[in-house]
Amino acid sequence: MNAMRLLLKTYFLFLAPVVALGQSTNAPLNSDYYHRIDRYETKAGHLVPELFTSVKPYKREAIGRMMDSLSREEGVFQSTADKFNLEFLRNDNWEWTRPETNESAKPMLKSLYNWTYAK
Repeated sequence: MNAMRLLLKTYFLFLAPVVALGQSTNAPLNSDYYHRIDRYETKAGHLVPELFTSVKPYKREAIGRMMDSLSREEGVFQSTADKFNLEFLRNDNWEWTRPETNESAKPMLKSLYNWTYAK
């Protein structure tokens, strides 16, 4: 019986963390935060396939993918406040968004520091 307990303790101490799978974190349950996300889906004029707004809480991965896809559309982020909110939502979900580099006046070796999307 003691050998069985020792075996179970060893399993849970060493092997269980290896088997555990990580999950995406959720966005905070905040009405202002969710209102911004819902607003940009409404401004897009279509349902955004990256995010299911009927299921709450929203996953940060889905928010990041939504912001990346909507940032490429015309007419969604026109005002200064909309551009600020886009950057806020992208920075808040930084590990799931597509990174950009800044435009450089003098690119190094004709290829470094050009304005491009990272792959």
